[in-house]
Amino acid sequence: MEKSSIVLFILVVGTMMGALDSTIVILAFPTINDTLQSSLVVSIWIILAYMLIAAVMTTPLGRIGDIYGRGKMFNAGFLIFTLGSALCGFSPSIYHLIAFRCIQALGGSLMQANSGAIIADTFPRNRRGRAFGYNSLGFTSGSMLGIVLGGVITSFVG
Repeated sequence: MEKSSIVLFILVVGTMMGALDSTIVILAFPTINDTLQSSLVVSIWIILAYMLIAAVMTTPLGRIGDIYGRGKMFNAGFLIFTLGSALCGFSPSIYHLIAFRCIQALGGSLMQANSGAIIADTFPRNRRGRAFGYNSLGFTSGSMLGIVLGGVITSFVG
């Protein structure tokens, strides 16, 4: 397998994970709300915090990737995202969960902000469109899988 295929695979997985986590709590939301005994007004921040940070931070984090290295920032995003995900799983309260979702969103934003630039740096012009297409497919499939996985986890795991 050539280097560019490995890079693309990692980018697609990272993009898919970030998109997956933006939607995974939608079907699980009522269960999370009941389990953590929270009001709807507070619990809605589980979703809003992730979306807000992703919307606000993607562009500045892309610029940071331009300055300090896109690959380094993508890898840091992967690490931060994974750490945030683990912390979310062990959240003792709704407020911890919201804070850990913010960490998760920061990592997801780092990955999303730098993946396109890495594709532009890695692939020659005649292969770039296909690489961007695969990356978009990772985002779209992650968004859809998040809803499905959220329902499956809530139904079978709790």
